[in-house]
Amino acid sequence: MRKSVLTAGIDVGGTKVQTIILERGLKVIGCGKRPTDIERPDRTREDFMAAIFGALEDACKKASISFRNLSSIGVGCAGQIEATTGDVLDSPHLKWNRFPLRLLLEKAAKIPVTIINDVQAAAWGEYSLGAGQNAKSLVAVFVGTGIGSGIVINGELYRGASGCAGEVGHTHYRMGGVRCQCGRLGCAEAYAGGESLWLRARRAIKRGVKSRIEGMVGGNLDKIPASVIYRAHKKGDMLAEKLWRDVELAIGVVCHNYVNLFNPDILVLGGGIVEAVPELRDFARAYINNRAVRPAARTVKVVAPKLGSLSPAIGAAQLAFKTVK
Repeated sequence: MRKSVLTAGIDVGGTKVQTIILERGLKVIGCGKRPTDIERPDRTREDFMAAIFGALEDACKKASISFRNLSSIGVGCAGQIEATTGDVLDSPHLKWNRFPLRLLLEKAAKIPVTIINDVQAAAWGEYSLGAGQNAKSLVAVFVGTGIGSGIVINGELYRGASGCAGEVGHTHYRMGGVRCQCGRLGCAEAYAGGESLWLRARRAIKRGVKSRIEGMVGGNLDKIPASVIYRAHKKGDMLAEKLWRDVELAIGVVCHNYVNLFNPDILVLGGGIVEAVPELRDFARAYINNRAVRPAARTVKVVAPKLGSLSPAIGAAQLAFKTVK
């Protein structure tokens, strides 16, 4: 048995559960992964929990430890996390609302469980072991299917009164704008989130707008990657230029508002869309320099995440470590 403190981190994603084992809050010594199959119609809660414990078992085997050696578990999951109960509300990755994830995990594992939003977990992972080490304050913005963020102030993860801090994708970006997936008008996510971006492109093309985007995806409009819209924009496609300008401006506004409001040392800008088009970081830096208050703009460093896809699981495990050390 290892004498050092071992904690597990779980990232509940849309297609998979990613798990890691963290030694002394510092070193990843094992990883595991299992499919979630959430979209399968007959998927049950028991199936979902089995996927979590299967991925945990895989990580423990890779780390050459027993599940009994774990001191605590941290979980990052998309959606709203009720701070008092650990219930997961309105998660795009779970078909059940108010899912009592902490209760079910603690009942089965018999150890403490910490549950937070996945992007908050990723922000803490980058702050503690990634791109934000040695910073006092950090903001992490991840642009993928949607837009999420996490905030660290003076070495503490800021979760807000009900655990919902960082929902920057649903801040108001444009008056009377397009409808967001949340049902409201003008959210930043409606312009820069990958899901909304391809839906806007598809709607325009089906209305008869001519665009080389259609040919670039072989006529399949059921999924249009942001990188395709970016490449079409670089080739002078008018629809793509309009859509991509919205992406740039929405991300620029989100980042510069964060710099003005929180004056962070580090702004981590990542997520699937940014990793596919890293030039977005350059745009965000320029937008901040042009629009943010000068002392804050001079101070902040806009950087890429260092932990990659493991950042939510690592951050969750590191937060779990803080509860037992």
